[in-house]
Amino acid sequence: MNKFIFILLIVSFCFNSQIFKYNKINFFDGYNNSSENNIVEIDNNKFISMGMSFIIPGTGQIYQGNWKKGVAFLGIELLLWNHKMDYDNKGDYYVDLYKEFANENWSFENWVDHYYSFINENDPVYETMINPETCILNTTYENSNGHSGYCAPWYSAHYIEYYNEQTDVTSNTRDASSIHQLFSSQCDEGDNYYLFGCTMSDGDNFFNNIVVNKDHHFYEGIGKYNLFFAGWEDVNECLDVESGNLVESESCRWTSVKNGYKVALSNYKNYYQHTLRAKSNEKYDYAENALTLIFINHLASMLDSFLFNLGKDNKGENSFYTSPLYNIDNNKVEGLQLNLKW
Repeated sequence: MNKFIFILLIVSFCFNSQIFKYNKINFFDGYNNSSENNIVEIDNNKFISMGMSFIIPGTGQIYQGNWKKGVAFLGIELLLWNHKMDYDNKGDYYVDLYKEFANENWSFENWVDHYYSFINENDPVYETMINPETCILNTTYENSNGHSGYCAPWYSAHYIEYYNEQTDVTSNTRDASSIHQLFSSQCDEGDNYYLFGCTMSDGDNFFNNIVVNKDHHFYEGIGKYNLFFAGWEDVNECLDVESGNLVESESCRWTSVKNGYKVALSNYKNYYQHTLRAKSNEKYDYAENALTLIFINHLASMLDSFLFNLGKDNKGENSFYTSPLYNIDNNKVEGLQLNLKW
């Protein structure tokens, strides 16, 4: 219905010829002391048609009486807008899918529980969590970037914001003292969680009071950065294909290399990032390409209207022509020159 209304508005705009009743503007009309040579007349039609073509491609050509070109430009415009809106809707569809999938399969509790599950150097994703040159222990752990190369959660430019409903405090994963206190209080290992990993007690309802701020950065971060890999529900326990049972195994996780950067992956994260989010980005890219073509169509319609006016000004003479660029030194044609006469 919206598209039909849009087409009606364009058609009614094109046929309302009363808007363009006056074809010329006299800048000195009514100025008695001006001589005849001081009067400048500008053909307003050419500017009207060019402006119309730039705003709504094809309308300038229809105004000039060139119906075939006008309908062609206008048809291309409508098709491109339809293409853009269609792919925007498809992109939105996949955004809804990946958000729903993340809400079901990534949790802040799981992130805390498994962040230090990969401290064994033989673990498949160990290398994605270390920075031997920087993540070393300095004095107390909460004041350092990590221990023995294994980076602390707060050693990153990226973070997740969360709110504790019980204490009415908002914090984020870059706040070293808050995160250190959270790990030491929730892990049975106490302050030594960074040495032995985190094991949580059963029946603890602490995370029921935690509300994660799931904004755009959250949904991007959990798929893009190794920092948040531990939050996926299948990083430690996954479905065994042969038995069909859930098993705790290192085979649940692996690494891949992208642009020289090692990325930690599990089945859930791989599907989230490389299928759902990849499809949404692909659809939005198609929509952006359509928008670029829409802009080109506006410029092409305006240029066509401009060239049409040149032809009218020259009363049938050639308004533009080409000539070869000839190099007499090597007897070769090296280009083509376009000449406009107006």
